[in-house]
Amino acid sequence: MRPRIIAGWLVALAAVPALAAVMVARSGGPVPVSLTGTGQQFLATAELDRAATGVIEVEIGLRRSDGSAAGDVRGVAVSGVMPAMGHVTPEISAQPAGADRYRVRGELFSMPGTWQLDIRVDTASGPDVIDIEVPVE
Repeated sequence: MRPRIIAGWLVALAAVPALAAVMVARSGGPVPVSLTGTGQQFLATAELDRAATGVIEVEIGLRRSDGSAAGDVRGVAVSGVMPAMGHVTPEISAQPAGADRYRVRGELFSMPGTWQLDIRVDTASGPDVIDIEVPVE
């Protein structure tokens, strides 16, 4: 009889991680977010793996304001700004991730609230900064 009880507990314990994953998914936990913004020269689409505190990944797609290819981009850097609290995270250089696409991984938001994702695009004609509002959980 004891082996059956132990086996039952082992099966129940093995199910806990799967049940926890379902509960997080149903509770509206962090989900991918796609946001857009415009600067003087560029349009940007920022795809965040989640709008939350901690380390996140962001993939940025760039186009010129007229919709053409981004072209002569020398570099892209990203930081988080929380205007209401005066918080600014250190800038992180984005890595090329394909044609007119850049990827960054790091901690951009240190607390929940309304943040701005600041995307700085450096070109031969000068820098452009694109601010995108991000509601962070």
